[in-house]
Amino acid sequence: MKILALGIGNVMFGDEGVGVHFMKMMSENYEFSSPEHTLTFLDGGTMANHLTPIIAGYEYLIVCDCIDANGGLVGDVYFFDFEDAPNAIKWSGSAHEIEMLQTLQMMDLLGDRPKTKIIGVIPKRIEPMSFELSS
Repeated sequence: MKILALGIGNVMFGDEGVGVHFMKMMSENYEFSSPEHTLTFLDGGTMANHLTPIIAGYEYLIVCDCIDANGGLVGDVYFFDFEDAPNAIKWSGSAHEIEMLQTLQMMDLLGDRPKTKIIGVIPKRIEPMSFELSS
């Protein structure tokens, strides 16, 4: 199985880049190997629709990005199937979130979206020209 671990976000906007920072940390600090599966880590930045042909080449997708959630607190992490997103989840945690949501929905219409899991993190700050994550 071909698995894509995709970090989404703009690293120039503080916590907005949490998905990219997380995937970079995972790829630099851990080794994954399997005779049956391949795992690719990718910095998807804020490319959204431009990622469609890349994502379509995989059988399984894990997306890490900012989200917002009713009742959620800064730093809370949610993990869920894209098809079964909890009602509390709002796709407004970042400046580009709607684009990634729309990209995945568009892939559904075309039948190209692989099975998808979401790792969603509620950000503390989204501010221009801050390359670092908050504590």
